[in-house]
Amino acid sequence: MGSPNSDYYKIWETPMHQVTISKPFWMGVYEVTQEQYEAVQVHGHEYLFPGPKNPVERLDWTRVQDFCSRLSMTTGRTVRMPTEAEWEFACRAGTRTRFFFGNEINNLDLYAWGANSGGTTHPVGQLLPNPWGLYDICGNVWEYCSDYFSETYYQNLSSPVIDPQGPVTKDWHGQALKGGAWRMGGDWCRSAARAYDLNLSGGDHGMRVVLEYDSNSMVDKKARLKGGEAAIRCSPNPFNPRITITLSHQQAAINPVLEIYDGNGRLMEIVNAESPANAVYVWNAADHPSGIYIARVSVGGRVLSARLLLVK
Repeated sequence: MGSPNSDYYKIWETPMHQVTISKPFWMGVYEVTQEQYEAVQVHGHEYLFPGPKNPVERLDWTRVQDFCSRLSMTTGRTVRMPTEAEWEFACRAGTRTRFFFGNEINNLDLYAWGANSGGTTHPVGQLLPNPWGLYDICGNVWEYCSDYFSETYYQNLSSPVIDPQGPVTKDWHGQALKGGAWRMGGDWCRSAARAYDLNLSGGDHGMRVVLEYDSNSMVDKKARLKGGEAAIRCSPNPFNPRITITLSHQQAAINPVLEIYDGNGRLMEIVNAESPANAVYVWNAADHPSGIYIARVSVGGRVLSARLLLVK
């Protein structure tokens, strides 16, 4: 996590370093919406941009904590904010680039509501997701993390390398925020960007929740197995001209053939894995025009597919 010394917006993002997330967790596909918030909270809430499908905003850390506590009591499961490390792990989705879709900011408008927002939030899920299927993980509203914010917590590399939780004590910075928001420039939407709430609420402060994985739950076990079997990840997407398509580790031994179709369903190309030992494919679309393509592979009697966007 973090930014290299050669590419940071704020010094507190540095240095880039390796962190291990040792425990599986579920993360919300979308930011918590206003209708979801009102279904759990008993007190009224005023919004800057009302709309049932718009993300909840004008939150402070205490209200987020209260929402998670109430939802935990209702479901009997532990619902919480992600740690900053968990959030960045989920946002990056296996990438090491500035954004989860690559290093260039040009395609940000396809994924995030920031400078393109028109000065307002937008209903969740309208733009493209990251490679792990998380929508609005950048832009729309800042997302609270459970960590207290510190400018130096990661800089001296004294923070834990396994499941860092943030500083023990809170100072004037308040809580950590990640992801950028509707009124922020693109640099704040980078995976490593960090901000803080000054212990205040804000019209661009929202949340995305985490559900702790229960190893004793058959529902969790089946969902994790199904998700692992069906995983097909594409990065960067949009792309030009090369894209890496990866199947989950469960499918690596099967080593199926990947087929590329155009938007009209015509088979354009057959791509073999980079090596027999993995299920990683690289498609070079230099000879194809811009447009939508479909990556398709048959695995164990199931058909997996993903939409690819070639932008030249």
